[in-house]
Amino acid sequence: MFVNLLANANKFGPDDSAVSVGARAVDGAIEVHVEDAGPGVTDGDRGSIFERFHRAAEQEPEPRGLGLGLWIVKSIVERHGGTVA
Repeated sequence: MFVNLLANANKFGPDDSAVSVGARAVDGAIEVHVEDAGPGVTDGDRGSIFERFHRAAEQEPEPRGLGLGLWIVKSIVERHGGTVA
């Protein structure tokens, strides 16, 4: 899960930019965040970035992915009783 999140952040962030990773306890759960300096998710993609085979076509750099990375993240998190946003 973390490998996919970090690979996605690295892919969409500008060259030589930092990727931030952090976690905190919130209401008896762990909240994890991964942030990059990329352009962010467009409004049109916001509701679907965790769906299988979804790719942000306008923003995706070469080489293009299969659109499975964030879906895999969501699947792993949900199988452990968590949520992803």
